[in-house]
Amino acid sequence: MRGYLYVSGGVVGGTVYREHAPRLWTTLVLTVYVLGVGAMFVDSAPDDYGAVLFLSGLFLVMPVALLLIAPFLKFLGNRIRLTDQALKVGRNVVPVERLAVETAEVDRGPQTPERIGSRTPLNRNPNTPFGYTPVVLYTRNGDPVAIDSRKPDKLVRALHSLAPRWR
Repeated sequence: MRGYLYVSGGVVGGTVYREHAPRLWTTLVLTVYVLGVGAMFVDSAPDDYGAVLFLSGLFLVMPVALLLIAPFLKFLGNRIRLTDQALKVGRNVVPVERLAVETAEVDRGPQTPERIGSRTPLNRNPNTPFGYTPVVLYTRNGDPVAIDSRKPDKLVRALHSLAPRWR
């Protein structure tokens, strides 16, 4: 079923918030690649089309693939999906009933080692990646948990929208 998060074969709930893969960078890289290959075909003679095809394939494998793989892998480790029953960050799934969702707030302060060490990152990476902002919330036991998000304000609003259900 689309819009549902599955954990161990069971439906955990409808999606409340989800961060999608970055599309702007992918579109920009592929546009530059297509324009470059098009310019190579326009400027080459018909006898050179084999060499142009070889070079376009080489450029696709080397720089274009490298420029697309690194951001996508960063996204996979930090992807966020929040349902009314579970919060999934990367590979980690935490039931919402274990979180004090009303305590969620954006941490815009400087990321000093003391602040980073005082909370548990859900994505297993203690450092906040470039372009991400940490959102800090507490478990029902009082332990601080950090979630790195590209849209932290939307994530906080989504977490707060679940607060009346889980008090």
